[in-house]
Amino acid sequence: MSDGLSIDVSSIFPYLEEKIRSWLHQDAAHVEAREFLRSHLRTVANDAIAVQIIGMDKPVPILDIYQPTRLSQKRLQRTDIDVQELLSQNKSAIIFAGPGHGKTMFLRYTFNRLARSTEYFPVLFELRDRDAATAVQKLVKYLETGHLRPPRSSRIVLLLDGYDEISIADRGVISDSLRDFAGRKCGNFYVTCRSFYDTGGLTAEHFHIAEFDRLDAERFVASFANAYGTSINPAGLLDDLHQRGFGDFADHPLLLALICILRSGPLPEIPRTAIALVKRALDTLTIRWDSSRGVRRNSEIDLTGDERIRCMMQIAYTMDTLSAHEARVEAAVKQHLHLTHRTDVNTDKLLSEIAQWYGVLIPSSVSEWSFTHRTIHDYLAARFWVDSGFRPREVQAWNTRAAYGACLSTNATESMCVALRSDAEVHAFVECLMNKVPFEASDVASAVIDHFEIFPDVYTGRVTPDRRLTLSTEQDFFHHTSDDLLSSAVQLSRTGTGAAHDLVFWFGLSEYRRRGLQIAESIVTEARTRLGNLLRAEVERHDGVEYLSPDLLAS
Repeated sequence: MSDGLSIDVSSIFPYLEEKIRSWLHQDAAHVEAREFLRSHLRTVANDAIAVQIIGMDKPVPILDIYQPTRLSQKRLQRTDIDVQELLSQNKSAIIFAGPGHGKTMFLRYTFNRLARSTEYFPVLFELRDRDAATAVQKLVKYLETGHLRPPRSSRIVLLLDGYDEISIADRGVISDSLRDFAGRKCGNFYVTCRSFYDTGGLTAEHFHIAEFDRLDAERFVASFANAYGTSINPAGLLDDLHQRGFGDFADHPLLLALICILRSGPLPEIPRTAIALVKRALDTLTIRWDSSRGVRRNSEIDLTGDERIRCMMQIAYTMDTLSAHEARVEAAVKQHLHLTHRTDVNTDKLLSEIAQWYGVLIPSSVSEWSFTHRTIHDYLAARFWVDSGFRPREVQAWNTRAAYGACLSTNATESMCVALRSDAEVHAFVECLMNKVPFEASDVASAVIDHFEIFPDVYTGRVTPDRRLTLSTEQDFFHHTSDDLLSSAVQLSRTGTGAAHDLVFWFGLSEYRRRGLQIAESIVTEARTRLGNLLRAEVERHDGVEYLSPDLLAS
């Protein structure tokens, strides 16, 4: 285990050790079988007691962070099935989910839970481990020969994680062993596998891991924060994710954990930077997740991971919506393979492997494909757009895809100016500010004033009966601006007259004060002149009404 956390393996193993001792035969064969089982369980108990995924700098006890997993079954239209229900019905199961949806944690938690039970004897196998298939085969043989014979009051539960992560030959060994095990009727088995893999060699009911709901997500964030000793407001974080367009990340345990890790790190503002977060999420799902677990997936297609991602980029750009008919998706794949001179690659096979390996683009029905994360879809499409020529003046709608295109550009000045002058919505502009893109401050400051002149309906300004100047807008993006852009906007607003210039001037000064920046005497004089005989100016922000007056400015 990593430094920084002490984990007591004895909290699980004694329960299992006591059960093994009840198998009393003392001849050499029986002793050898018991020692095999004892050694295996000690190893898996050590691994199963903690969680340490990508990005975690220390392991966390699984019972401190785990949220009980619900299983779903489309045939029954249920999403609330518990493993205890399957055990009570004497059912074995194959449990599917995409990468990072919690298959491994589900089996480890089940192992921890059943280890303390007097009714069950759990044996966990991480199939990605070397010789795991042989170990499963050996255990079943010991049961067949009677060299391992648990008490009649205890049912064996085999927990096998990662059927998709092993070779076809090893899958055959596992399937044969589980068939023999099922024939003995001495217990049940639960096998996890990534979605869209063929498990024809296994005979058991199929279930899927249900996505997190809001309560699951809040509990997970709270548990993570508590285990890591950091301060995260679960409801606030989830609300922020939804407002920023990352709501689908909260349904996914791995991505939610990634956000928590980033939020609790040395730069807690990283999760608010869309491009950094989406890129990190995509890398995690498509590259780092398997490699961190030592898994190398076999393929019949000679394409690198980068080439597969580029193929997904072309598909994403072709798809205007989250889902598209398979004919459109296949056409995009064929176009990519044609341009890269890889017409030898089978389109269906490539799409199948993309669905199996990454869980980002999957078949959503018999004839449609869908991206599982809207933000990743937009990000991939934007990358393709930028690579093939992103021209701000040709953008038809400044949506998230266009915003990401601007953010991925080496100089976002033109994009920010065009977005401000062509759309009353400032989503794309704010996305650029929040992603700290490179731009020319003076040019963008001019576009900010133009925006309020072109779209006067986005703000209100009036003099009240008690002679106060009141300015209000829902587009108070000034708190996202850099100091350079803020200074340029305030200076430029002094050169003109009219409501738009007043709004930028006063909102700019309000932001100066919020940041504690020193206001030049010339600007104070300008403020006094603008106010004239008015007592004060009100600037209505999202967080309330702020008051500015010459006295406050002078102080």
